[in-house]
Amino acid sequence: ISLGGVGEKCFVQHVLPNECLKTPGGDTASISFLGVSSLNGIWPLSISVGANQWACQNNQIFTSGASMLYKNKHNLQLDIDKGYKLIADSIDIFSKEVDLWHKWSGITMLNHEAFTMFARAANCQYVLDYIEQHGESAISPSVLLLENKVYNNTALMYMWDKWLSHYKNVLGGNYWGAYNTLTDWSSHGPQSKRGRQPKGNNVVSLNHRRSEIVQGVVRDNFQLAA
Repeated sequence: ISLGGVGEKCFVQHVLPNECLKTPGGDTASISFLGVSSLNGIWPLSISVGANQWACQNNQIFTSGASMLYKNKHNLQLDIDKGYKLIADSIDIFSKEVDLWHKWSGITMLNHEAFTMFARAANCQYVLDYIEQHGESAISPSVLLLENKVYNNTALMYMWDKWLSHYKNVLGGNYWGAYNTLTDWSSHGPQSKRGRQPKGNNVVSLNHRRSEIVQGVVRDNFQLAA
């Protein structure tokens, strides 16, 4: 159980270590659930399903629309018991998601494609404007990295380094490797240009916000994401 902000946001995570499946690359993942709520009216109560990857300690984000088990505003229709009863259905969601990951491991991803996805997650406006003007096929990471507005984007640089130095080598130059790069950033990425980690209650809020960004990038850009 974690609190965000000054205590107005609540995150409750449950991990079921016995519900474990093998993921590409020989690692394993266990099913997990995240309950999110707030006392300031910003968020409704929601319960979603995901996974914990044990070797890299990444919180794997499910991209299926079925991953959101329950969501409702804080009103008379709120039924917490109903939400938790739906957890029984999540085992099938977990299995299908892992099957999708194995398919991703067989789909090649080139460096410029990975760079583009990382730029979208990092909201690097310079790269996004460049794509709009010239198209994704014109992307050259080595050229764009010479630009200050690209090089100084902490999130993009974090993911690009992780992709080149670790995930591409360990998991392969494929969609599975790129996905793990994204979830590494959402789980462990630094907050500032100086590489400082967020402190206290802000950590869980930041990671939750990033996980939503990653989910959107994967749904919009990954093959077979739907």
